[in-house]
Amino acid sequence: MSCQDAILWIGKSYAEILCGKIPEYDYCPIDEKKKKKERCYVHEAELRGCCRKIPDIYDWLIPEKSRIFLVHKDGHEEKTRGSLFGYFILKRFEFVVNPEVSKIIENGSTIPWPKRTYQYIAETVSKEIEKSKIDILDEKDRQKLEEKVQKKMEKFAQKKPVQKRTKNYLSQLIKGDYIEPMKPTETPTDPSGLLEDLVKNLLQDFVEDLIGDKWEEFQKGNKYAFVPWTSSQLEGHRSCSKRLKVNSIYLVDALTAEITDSFIKKLSKNTPSTTEEGEKLFKETVYEVRENRKGKSTLTTIHPSLEDYAEMYGELVLFKKPYPIFERTPESVFRGLLQVDGDTLMGEICKCYNGEGYIPEIPYCEQDDEKSKEKRTDEQKDEKKWTVSRLASEFGFNKTKARAILYLFDKRIEQVESGDIAELVLPGVGTFEMRNGKLVFTNA
Repeated sequence: MSCQDAILWIGKSYAEILCGKIPEYDYCPIDEKKKKKERCYVHEAELRGCCRKIPDIYDWLIPEKSRIFLVHKDGHEEKTRGSLFGYFILKRFEFVVNPEVSKIIENGSTIPWPKRTYQYIAETVSKEIEKSKIDILDEKDRQKLEEKVQKKMEKFAQKKPVQKRTKNYLSQLIKGDYIEPMKPTETPTDPSGLLEDLVKNLLQDFVEDLIGDKWEEFQKGNKYAFVPWTSSQLEGHRSCSKRLKVNSIYLVDALTAEITDSFIKKLSKNTPSTTEEGEKLFKETVYEVRENRKGKSTLTTIHPSLEDYAEMYGELVLFKKPYPIFERTPESVFRGLLQVDGDTLMGEICKCYNGEGYIPEIPYCEQDDEKSKEKRTDEQKDEKKWTVSRLASEFGFNKTKARAILYLFDKRIEQVESGDIAELVLPGVGTFEMRNGKLVFTNA
């Protein structure tokens, strides 16, 4: 199985996947909510590229290889359905970062050093050494000391999954919390600090391992790219909002990456005096990049088996209508990413266009993992639980009444659903009961 691909949900910020209007090729930022909601996803992707916010770093995604398949509600009335309408190739991760930290990275002579993490590990290891009664200045004990520090570092590195550890460090880095510039070859100021020296060397290896094989590659943005907040705030609005929050993580395609790099370069040479000037410069950058890309090859390409059933819009491969149906229970809507076998999914999509129906079987990569099965089952149970918003939405209560009912009768409502009791009568309010397998409420 090829488990380096993902499915991503496109939300209500986009009224349609593709509209019949003429796209604004000479792109101009629009702030008015009404006009924003009239935009479709495809035209925005064609003009500015695909850019989607994600909650975490996923270590199974491989820049320049992973396909990001896109799903939109697309008018489906069934809660379990949406439209699987296309995909793009992930170019890189982009982080909205503290401007001061981005300067450290761009300078290249130092690395952003996690001061707080270093201090924590050094203190923890020191306590371990004291318990072991090792004399750190004794030549005979130096090997034992190195072994102790190594084991502590390995334990630290194994505390959380790789992507969580990466995000924890990068989160500090991006925010600029407890980060200071340090030359990779620096040694502690205390010449007798053998322990600190060992911890520093091992932590430096650990940090470099999280960021990438080489700092030079990291600085070039092959896998991660830093977008200074000072530049992201000047980008024009997408329908899903601006990239305004420091510490946000985005998946982007090659077109978005090229526009970002070009815009940051322009800003380094010419700092706008007003937001209006910055947005105007961004508009010019989008236009120039699009003009320069004309006639050139794209990172994303149409799969050979889908050449008759898809079209290119920038870096987005758009499937032809009717789109394959994405079906997921209890609801099609989801947050984050769903890891899938992209090669198998591509085959399933081809079947849809060969007259075999429009509901492809989604090859989730965790399907053979018992723990993942249990996790998905628990998640589905959680999704089925009643919330204030769901109770208010489905039965027309105001939120105050829904909150009171949920607080007093949560378990009883579940008993009605499970069939343990026939009905739940709320005096003066109404009755909950099951009809044709569905929970209904009748006013008193």
